[in-house]
Formats: sequence, C-alpha cells, structure tokens
Amino acid sequence: MPEDENREREQGADSRRDPARSDEATRLGTAELLRVPALDRERPLRGKLITVEVGVRALFLSVAALSVAVVLVNAVLTWSFLRVPELVGQPQAQALEELDELNLRGLVVREQFSAKPLGQIIEQSPVAGERLRRGRQVDLVVSNGIEGLLIPDLTGDDLSAARTQLERLGLIVTVVEESSDSEPGTVIGTDPGAGTQARYGDPVLLRIATRTSDTALVDFRLSGIKVVIEPRYTQTGGGDVSFETARRLSSLFQAAGATVKVTRSSNERQVSASAYASRAEAANPRLYIVLAVAGGDHEGLVIKTPSADDAALGEEVFKRLSVHFPDSATLREVSPFGPANAQLRLEVVLGTTSSQNDSLLFKDAQWSDRVARAIYMAAGTTLRGTNTP
Repeated sequence: MPEDENREREQGADSRRDPARSDEATRLGTAELLRVPALDRERPLRGKLITVEVGVRALFLSVAALSVAVVLVNAVLTWSFLRVPELVGQPQAQALEELDELNLRGLVVREQFSAKPLGQIIEQSPVAGERLRRGRQVDLVVSNGIEGLLIPDLTGDDLSAARTQLERLGLIVTVVEESSDSEPGTVIGTDPGAGTQARYGDPVLLRIATRTSDTALVDFRLSGIKVVIEPRYTQTGGGDVSFETARRLSSLFQAAGATVKVTRSSNERQVSASAYASRAEAANPRLYIVLAVAGGDHEGLVIKTPSADDAALGEEVFKRLSVHFPDSATLREVSPFGPANAQLRLEVVLGTTSSQNDSLLFKDAQWSDRVARAIYMAAGTTLRGTNTP
C-alpha cells in the first residue's frame, strides 16, 4: 500500500537521524508516541521578536524625532516672538530702522525736554529684553533737547493738568496756594512767569487759587506774652530767608500786643549757640521759635516741637502750613524737639540749600509771609485764643 510505504520511508529517515528514537518508535508505535506529554516533546527553536540592535535603533530614532520637534517648536516661537532690543540712547532714526528690520513697529508717543541730545531715545516700552510678538508696537519717548524751552501760560488751568504739562517739559514743580477770587484749584500764575526761558530740570512755582479763611489774620490778644524768635543764618540763593521770615513774624506778634525779641540782627552772620541761648534766656520768653535752613538732606518745611504737651503748638503749625503748601514734597510731619521745658518751643526748618524747589521759595516774599502768618495763627490759637465780643 502506498501509505505503508510512506510510513516505512519516514521511519527509515528518522532512524538515520536518531537511531535510538527509531528503535523507540518501532517499539511503541506512532500512536503511543503521540500520547507522550507535550513538555517532553522536542520543540523547534524560535527567533527573538526584537533584537537589542533593533531596540537601540528604535530608541535613537525616537529621541532624534523628539529633538527635531523641539527644534521646530523653538523655531516657530523664535519667529513669532522677538526679543525687544535696547533702544535707549540711540538716535530716533536708527531705533526705528532697527525695529523695522526685526518686523516690529516703532511709534514715537511723546517728545520730552531732556538733558539728553535732541532726537535721542530716552524711554521705551516694552523695555529691552522682553519678548514681543512679531508685528507688535514699541512705544518710544524722544528727547526734545534743553534749548528753546519757554514757560507756558497756564492761567486758569486745572492744577493736575498744569502740573503734568510742566513736568513733561522736564521742570521740577512746587505747588503753593494763594488767596484769590479765581476758581479754587486753578492756576493763577507761575514763577518764573509765562514766556520765560527755562532749561530742563529748572524749578518752577505753580501758584494755585484758594479761598481758605486762614489767610485772614485773627485779632489775638497777646499782651504780656514774651516771644523770642531765633533766625539762624544760612546763605541761600534767596538771601537771608530765616531773618526775612522772622521780621514778618515779629511784626505780627507786636501788632497783637506781644513783646518780641529777635536774637540776631540783619547784618549778623556768625552767632554762636551760646550767644543765641543767653539772649533768649535774658528775654525769659513764653514762646521760643527757631527758624532755620537745613544744609543736609531735609526736604521742605520741617516742624519740630517738644515731646511734652507743648507739641500741640507744632501740630497746629503743621496743620496751617499744610493748607498753604499742599504739595507733600515741601512739608514734613511734626517731629520731637527737645528737651521739653516750661517754654513753648518750636523749630521750623524752612527747607534745604540743596533743593532747587526750595531755592525758588526762598526768593518769594509772599512765601515768607505765608509761613509767618501760619506760625502766628497757630501760636495765637495755642496761647490765648481769639478775641470775643
């Protein structure tokens, strides 16, 4: 039979490959061999699904693809968002050209008087180093130089608008209030006046109208009150401002019936502390007022009083000066001055020689008069009160 012949040929082939297995097959027969457990059977060897080499190559390709993706994202961001260059200090034309090359738009939003050369960039927004989307705008402020600056006529303008206009011209503004029939809070003049040639950084007084009743003097009865005024000498651009204020203050007290001793004459320049003290002690005052100009870092009017109950006088002076000098830069809070004693003692530091704003005030006779009036009104209120019908 053909089937028997095929079986014999297969068995003969197996016997040639493995004689022992051939004998076993012959003995057990094919059917018995198929009943041997699967684990005991011989299995052909299989190749590995992924070799180490293939895995390394796949990992390398993944890392490379991720790196390419990161590079592409950075390239897109770099193209879309640009780093704003440093433009301050460059000429206007050069700055605009540089922005144009970067596909950014430069816009001059303001020209401002400055000590920097005419046409130079003095401010920019956004600042250098910030990132800005391509095609966006960079605001520029350009120097208008320091020549040809004239004080504008601001009469009748609102305080805020007038101050902003002067500061944009590069001027340093000090605000003072004056009694006027004009609308309160509006400008009644400047010092220097409108049309005056000025330079960047120059100080200017801005006079503002007020109708405060504190400008009117009250008829105090100060008979029998002894007052000492000590005007310490300091050379200023406005002359002897301490003595000028003391002279006006003395006249006010004398008109109210007080006895006044000014411890320095107008032609005295060097007076020792001991000389001031002896002159004051001889007068035996009830009120002792020191007027000084600081040469250090004081700013504007500084009120100093004893730390005892007499501090009420300094607080009253501060309140009244605040009405006339609303600009906080020209007035500082009451601070202790001592030691406290039986006298009412008050020290008013009018300002400092290092301030350009104060130098303008020192030249202003009306300013000295307002300081004297404020001190007089505060002292009269503290000492005696007002006259009653």
